[in-house]
Amino acid sequence: MVRTKTLSKLWQDRCDVYVSEPTEVPDTGRMILHERRLHQNIPCRISFRRGIEAMGILRDVEDAAIEAVQAVRLFLAPDIHIPPGSRIVVRRPNGSELRFCRTGVPAVFDAHQEIRMEREERFV
Repeated sequence: MVRTKTLSKLWQDRCDVYVSEPTEVPDTGRMILHERRLHQNIPCRISFRRGIEAMGILRDVEDAAIEAVQAVRLFLAPDIHIPPGSRIVVRRPNGSELRFCRTGVPAVFDAHQEIRMEREERFV
């Protein structure tokens, strides 16, 4: 697909995708969540958008709880399956590594897919 190849030239980041799966502990029979790498070194691109989200009723500025938010989206090929709730580690060309969790449901298009993500540091 020509459009996918053209878009993929913009994908200079690389990502690993992890999913949590229930695993039975042999001795106890208890189920625990075990993290498994689903994909490794996938070409991608992340996009950041900052904004302000108002929480509550805006009677006046003092009554509003205002929180600065950052919307992060992952762009990658449409044929890569990313389950909602995955954890994603993105490596940038400059050597930095960013960690994301709680991925959303992918919006899949002909030439790419977009996935909303949250920074993992918010939940640690």
